Amino acid sequence: MAVVYIEDNGNGISDEDKEAIEKVFNDKDQLETFTSQGIDIARMRKLYYNDYLITAYIQKLADEANDEDVLNYIKSNSTGDIDLYEYNTSHILFKFTDESGNALDDAAKAEKKKKAEEILQKAKNGEDFATLAKENSEDTTASNGGEYTCYDNGYTLGEYINAVKSLKDGEVYPTIVETSYGYHVIKLNSKVENGRVKSEKEREEYVDEQINNLADEKHVTIDEEKLNKLVESITGKAVTSDDETSSTSSSSTSDKSNTTNESDSSSSEGSTDTSSKQN
Repeated sequence: MAVVYIEDNGNGISDEDKEAIEKVFNDKDQLETFTSQGIDIARMRKLYYNDYLITAYIQKLADEANDEDVLNYIKSNSTGDIDLYEYNTSHILFKFTDESGNALDDAAKAEKKKKAEEILQKAKNGEDFATLAKENSEDTTASNGGEYTCYDNGYTLGEYINAVKSLKDGEVYPTIVETSYGYHVIKLNSKVENGRVKSEKEREEYVDEQINNLADEKHVTIDEEKLNKLVESITGKAVTSDDETSSTSSSSTSDKSNTTNESDSSSSEGSTDTSSKQN
């Protein structure tokens, strides 16, 4: 792992990311926490910007990645038959939890299933699927008519992707599909051959591999002395052992991760995405 420290005032970072960073440093309670830990606020802000710059750089590499190279990466990291299609679907979800996130009892689930069956029949009868989704779906995709793009790459729930793969363009799945999230009414809008190379997750993993390979080829290692000086400049405390270095670094990373998670709203609330690589 290489340590990268970039002197930058925010150039190259999106306005949204800048707002996320400044939200942290405009939070009185957070600043008091930093101060109580002996952290230099100005240097910590630079470290936050540095982390976001690295993330932005990786995203730039992913956006610019050559499709053929990504395709070869997918093939070389997969076993057995590979599905390279992109599936553009729409779905209507009836969740197994209430508004507070509590699991429904059997009676409530039965009511949800009955409602899902009614909506399925309307969809099969030709009623506008997007309108049905906006009016009935309990997923965050409801606002855009239930649209959800997925791939058979280990991220999408098996029950969902298996149903989708059996459909023709414009076809509604004939029965309700049950997943751990609830009951789904599913429609396949279209599928794109080799569209999987456009998957953001696949492209980011491809870039990660290239960066790791480069580090191995160049024999990149941590300069412990410079790392310790960096930690000391941030915390104001001398680093006396490897354990102490690890502990301090983990604390900073944790703070950053919390900030990033709070600002990340790009994905659906997870009705069909397992969020863990299974290939």
